[in-house]
Amino acid sequence: MSLTIPFEASAESNSNTSTKINTDATNLQDDSVNSPAGLNSNDSTEAKFDLNSNETQVQNVTLPDGKQGTFVVEPEEQATNPKTSVVRASSVKATSGVHKVSFYSGPVNASFKVKISNYKITKAYGKWYLIIGSSVKSSKLKIDNSKQATLYFTFGTPIWDFGGWNGWLRAKIKGKTLYTSIK
Repeated sequence: MSLTIPFEASAESNSNTSTKINTDATNLQDDSVNSPAGLNSNDSTEAKFDLNSNETQVQNVTLPDGKQGTFVVEPEEQATNPKTSVVRASSVKATSGVHKVSFYSGPVNASFKVKISNYKITKAYGKWYLIIGSSVKSSKLKIDNSKQATLYFTFGTPIWDFGGWNGWLRAKIKGKTLYTSIK
């Protein structure tokens, strides 16, 4: 099921665009230690997006612990037109362009950009995260293969910083669909 709502693209843009909210999401669960994302150590929550859309797409998901999270896939805007100084909405398609992949919830917020060419990921960059309630021992953004890029995390406990668990934000291309997941 999908719902399209209007929104303002950015502070620099004077044009309105719309956001497509897709409610098709999957939770994959296990009964292990909870991470700050509300996921257990072997859980992941996945959402899918149409790569041929040039609109920002948003999916609200329910995490295994019942809390809410939001996946966002945004095609990057094209450069400002030098003749008019107007930033145009992107006409980026999966065959070429940059998409920002994001996940937001209360304690876990992360994003990165992927450059896609001919339905293959050619570059992953621009990692960002804000994790509350856990220390991040390490983070690494890498292209796992031509169809998948992942921002990996190693978490520790906030007080003693011992033990810990691993998690990630992932973008994976299957056909003309971009799957995003968080663990």
